[in-house]
Amino acid sequence: MVVAWRITDERWPTFDGEGARQYGSRWTSKGLAVVYAAESRALAALETLVNMRYSDMLPSYVAIRCEFPEELVWSIDVVHVPSDWRDMPAPSELRTDIGDRWVTKQLSAVMSVPSAVIPQERNYVFNPAHPDFARVSVADLIPFIFDIRLLNRYNPPP
Repeated sequence: MVVAWRITDERWPTFDGEGARQYGSRWTSKGLAVVYAAESRALAALETLVNMRYSDMLPSYVAIRCEFPEELVWSIDVVHVPSDWRDMPAPSELRTDIGDRWVTKQLSAVMSVPSAVIPQERNYVFNPAHPDFARVSVADLIPFIFDIRLLNRYNPPP
């Protein structure tokens, strides 16, 4: 079984993909519901941290562990993405040619992609609408508190 971690605000601990559907993401366009997780708690924390403002740093986060069979995973290797794939904003080809196609053609329940934060590590994108998504096991919420030093160093309080 593959294990992945999601760190999210405790107000939105679901695996329904509503956030990505509303706002879009690096790998999918606005309007497509997907859920992001990382291969470790540490990577999940970094992925959350890079999108966090100082005012977001509250003790209201949770870590969610999930497990799924390897056969549910469709993997994207870094050699198959545009050279500027880590840019912000991300190139549209990541969404249109890879992620959106993966969701709409229902290629798998889980897509493994390189992390833009640490390209040698993996993030997982889940498609809650895929029939095999029911095989993803989501565990209980675990309180997760960011060490304030992580944010103070790079984003001092106003």
